[in-house]
Parts: sequence; structure tokens; C-alpha cells
Amino acid sequence: MKKLLFVCFFGVVALNACKTAKSTKKSEAETKPTVTTESVIITPVISKDTIVKKDPGPKYDLIVSFFSIGAGIDGQSVKILDDFIVNFQKDKNVIINYEANAWGREGETDYCFTLTNLSKEVAEKFTVNVKSFFSNNQLIRMSENAYFTHKRK
Repeated sequence: MKKLLFVCFFGVVALNACKTAKSTKKSEAETKPTVTTESVIITPVISKDTIVKKDPGPKYDLIVSFFSIGAGIDGQSVKILDDFIVNFQKDKNVIINYEANAWGREGETDYCFTLTNLSKEVAEKFTVNVKSFFSNNQLIRMSENAYFTHKRK
């Protein structure tokens, strides 16, 4: 009889413990997700109205984009731009900061210039000269004060 009473008591205690564990799990699932760092609990609050914008990256003073329409880029124009940059730096005794970002399958490249280290007159002269070289070329786009929009390779 004592054994039967002990088993029944143990069963009731175990059943009560299971119910408590289930209700704890349910209440944890209903709360917001938490990230635990040592003893600090951080609860992110993101509402439906929150819009997360991707950082566009740095803004460039001038972007010269060499693109293609199925037949590759105009390689001669790339050489002209490279030669012009070298000659301009020598003539004006300045350093032109730029990045050549490849982004396409057929050699598409964007030359992204940051001209903040130049005086306003020198930067304007550089921009005007580059635009005059490629004004009639339909495989080159130029934009001022813009972000690099292509996916880098």
C-alpha cells in the first residue's frame, strides 16, 4: 500500500512538473526574441513601420562607366583615360584618387574618382577634360556626385 501511495504521489508531482515546463516554454515562445550577452539581455524592437535602408557606400565626385552592349567595352577609351590620368597628375603635380571597379562579364568597369584633395579649379578642369574626351562615345556614361551602383566582382 505504501508503494502504491508513493507511486501515485510521484506520478502527480511528475505530471505537475511537466505542465509547468510546457507553460514556461509556451510563454517564452510568445515573447520577443532575445539575445543574451553575459548578463545583459537585449530585446530587439522592430516595428512594421521600420524601413532598413542599405548603406549606398561612399559618394564619388565623378564616375566614368565603361559598359558594353554585347561586344565588350571600348578598350581604346580605357587606355585614353588611363593615359590622361597619368599625364594630368604629372602636369598639375597632384594625386588623383580613384578606384577602378570591375562589375561585368565583358570587362565593364567604373572609374570612381574622389577629387576632394584637389582645389576646386583643378577638380573642375579635370572633370571638364574627361567629359570632353568621351562626350560622343555611347559606350561610356559619366555622372557627378553619385554612388557606385553596380555589384563589385
